[in-house]
Amino acid sequence: MKNPNRSSIVLGLIAGAALTAAAATMMGQGAAQRAPADAQYFVTADDGEAHLWLREGNTLKFVAHGECGECKGKDHDDHDHKEGDGHDHGKPAAAAPAGGAGNTGHDHGDHGHGEGGAIGTATIGVWTVAVSGEVKAGSEAHLDIKLSGSTARPAAVRVWIGSQDGKGAMKQKADGDGKEFHAHADVPSPIPAGAQLWIEIDDGKGNKSVGGFAIKK
Repeated sequence: MKNPNRSSIVLGLIAGAALTAAAATMMGQGAAQRAPADAQYFVTADDGEAHLWLREGNTLKFVAHGECGECKGKDHDDHDHKEGDGHDHGKPAAAAPAGGAGNTGHDHGDHGHGEGGAIGTATIGVWTVAVSGEVKAGSEAHLDIKLSGSTARPAAVRVWIGSQDGKGAMKQKADGDGKEFHAHADVPSPIPAGAQLWIEIDDGKGNKSVGGFAIKK
């Protein structure tokens, strides 16, 4: 299984019907009663809040969130938010098939970098941003992002699919070395009319720049 985002702590992996009452109580939801028997749950913690993820096959869905009991006593900023406000959930990546890890130093499961070809190029902030990958309805897009045109190193790069304001979308933080990044993005099915792939670059100085890329349907 690929490690979750650096901002998250994986608290547990629980097989569908065996989801414990303690986990359900922590989430404050009745998700356990609705779970298929062969489902798996990931529980992650991000900034003192626990998030419950349901994985069925290669599909990973956000189920619920609540206060993280495991995080009490640790330093974190209190925050409040509502579902669908475009915030990060620290989503764990889907598990790779057995033997899927290569010699690249990291595991991306059964996909290749840049699979699907070029998506587009745009100017975002001080950077020229080139994106490659494949975006299919109802799947998880795997995106390669290359920055050029500036020696500045961004503090964070995030991606999502939907509207520019990110409403109702799940923003995902990309992993990278300052110039080349790799990101996963959930693709809705069907893809809403006018939806685009959006990339937000945080320069670490209080400025966030956003650029959109058309999706080929």
